[in-house]
Formats: sequence, C-alpha cells, structure tokens
Amino acid sequence: VVTYSALIKGYCKVGRVDDAMHYLQCMRKEEREPNAITYTVLVDGFCKGGRIDEGKRFLDEVLESGGKVNQIVYYILIIGYCRLDRMDEACGLFNDMLNKQYWPNATTYCLLIKGLCKVGRIKEAYTYFDDMKKKKCGPNAAAYNIMIEGLSRVGMKHEAHNLFSTMISEGYVPTSASCSSLLICLCKVCPDQTIDTFNLMLDKDFSAMGMPYKAVLKGLCDVNRVDLAYQLFNETINRGNPATSHAYNIMINAACKGNDINMAMNLFHEMQSKDCDRDSYTYIPLFQALCKVGKIEEILEVFHDQKNSAIVFDPFIFTTIVAGLCKVNKVVEACNFFFEMVKDGFEPSETNMKALFCRPEGQEERATVDFRLYLPLLNKLQEHSKIVVASNAWGMIL
Repeated sequence: VVTYSALIKGYCKVGRVDDAMHYLQCMRKEEREPNAITYTVLVDGFCKGGRIDEGKRFLDEVLESGGKVNQIVYYILIIGYCRLDRMDEACGLFNDMLNKQYWPNATTYCLLIKGLCKVGRIKEAYTYFDDMKKKKCGPNAAAYNIMIEGLSRVGMKHEAHNLFSTMISEGYVPTSASCSSLLICLCKVCPDQTIDTFNLMLDKDFSAMGMPYKAVLKGLCDVNRVDLAYQLFNETINRGNPATSHAYNIMINAACKGNDINMAMNLFHEMQSKDCDRDSYTYIPLFQALCKVGKIEEILEVFHDQKNSAIVFDPFIFTTIVAGLCKVNKVVEACNFFFEMVKDGFEPSETNMKALFCRPEGQEERATVDFRLYLPLLNKLQEHSKIVVASNAWGMIL
C-alpha cells in the first residue's frame, strides 16, 4: 500500500492523474485497500489539473463503494468550486460534509462567504457567517473582513458599519481592504458619516496598515462633497501627516470641477510653499479652469511654474491653454502665448495649430473672429524666421 500510495502521489504531483488512476486500479486488483490520504491525493490531482468534475465523480464512486475519506477531500473540492464561482456545488458539498459529521473549520466558512460575496449572494454569505458562531469556530478576523467588504460593495452601509463596530469591539483588526471598502461605501451613501469612521480608524491606529486616505478624498469629491473632503484633508495635516502630491491633485481637481478657482489656487500655492512635486495632474485641471474664466495672470503664473519644473512639456497643456483662451475670446492673449512658446523652440503640431487658428466643430463663438487679430503674431513669426509655422498658420486662417 505504501509503495502504491507513493507512486500515486508522485504522478499526481506532476499532473499525470490518469497514470495515478492506473495504479489505483492495480491496488484494487491486488485487493489492497487505498486509504483516505490516497483518495485525497487523487481528488486534489483532478482539481489541480482543471478536472474538478471528474474529481467530484471519483469521490462519489469512492463513497458508493464504501471507501473511507476524510474532511480534507471536501475542503479541496470546495476550494475548487469557489474559485470557479460555482457556489451551488460548493454549498452542496459543504452540506454533505455536515451530514457526514465532519465539522468545518473557519477556513472553509471563509471560502464559502468570500465566494458567495463575490457572486453577489450576500444574504447567503451572511447566513454562513452567522452559522460560524453556532458551530463555535468564529467568526474570525478574516470572516469579518470578507463580510464587511461584501456588504460594502453592494451598498449595505448600515450592516457593514455595524459589523465593523462589532469587529473592533471584539478586538479584531480590520484589513486595509475592508477599511477601504467600508469608507468608499460610506462616501457614496452616507458621506457625513465617512470622516467620523475614518477618524475612528486612525484613533485605533489602523493607519499602520496603509489607510485608504486618498481613496476617501476622491470618493467624497466624486459625490460632490468637496467640503467634507477638504475637512478631512486639513484634519489629516493637523494630525501631523503631510499631504502628498496625489492628495493635493485630488483636491485641486475637485476645486476646479466645482469652479472654485480661489481654493484651487490656494492649494497650488500650498504645494509650492511645501515643495510638493507638481505634475500634469496638477497643471491640466488648473489650466482648464483658469482658461474657462479667462484668468490670464494666473494662467501665466501656473505656466511659468510648470516651465521651471523638471517635467517634460506636455503638448496637451499647450492646446488646453490656447483653446481655452480662444473660447473666452482672449485671442490676442492666446496669440502672445503661442508666439512665446514657438520662440522658445516649441514645434507646434497640427492639433496645436488648430487650437488657435481653427474654430472647433460645433463652437459658434469664434465664427466671427477678426483675422486681423492674428496679423501681429504672423509678423513676429516671420521676423523670427519661423517661416514654416507662419506658412501653416496662413493656410489654416485662409
């Protein structure tokens, strides 16, 4: 039996389950009864080879013939079915295991709860979660975290928040993923409760696991609660945690979308004073918002900051500024900006040129722009030997 079992295990380990089954038949012909470990190895081999249904049929045949198995073989099949999102089969095996007086452990429950949450069967998942208490095998920290994430994903914020409170009261530590899921859920359905929950997490020192601070900022901004996002932003700084460039970018983008130019510029100036790195995610929202209201001085201020940084100039920024100025009929300013860029060596593409000299499709505001507004620019381009650019510009104007 030992020799045959070793051969079967070896063949299963290298994925040759059919050869392993051949030796099982040899054992039976010699009237040598395989033990539970041998059957478990074979079922595991079927599952790892992507033949889980054959593994299940093999288990059924073993049981019908009176063979002895242990609960591990059930765990293996349950894991396989959960990974394939075949939760009906997984739950059926779990019930079979209970009927045979095999007591499940916390790991088995967590597999089922996670699988059911994944396919959206939250109520069933919660039933198994609750059953863990009756079977006196939990719920443990893993089960709490899985359940909180599942409830949060479907917007059941009251249930998720209550479970989170229970988890903390029992001394368990939530994972960063469950904290993030709960906070993002609260951002969507109950933003006013988000900051209190976030601060509770910080007070419990869950921040050591990597709190989803930026995800919460973005979540609040996405539901137009920039006021709460700004409150959280400042509270975090006051706690002694310096704001990152990413956090500043989130807040600047939200302020720009809400047309709060003063807030956006104040945040930008803070980034400068604290020497936070600025990038395209900083500059582009600012340029778009400033152009929209024709704030020329601020546009140039931000542009010079970008120009003096180590960031490679983004042609999209050029197009954004020029098109934005033209849209609010600041054609002369757009021409001046265009010339300064070309004089400094920037080679405008056709797209860049069209932003200044062509009216965007569907935009009527620039239909009657006096072409004489472009003459000073064209003359300057020729004087500075930018003949190709000047020629292309004439072509677009005419």
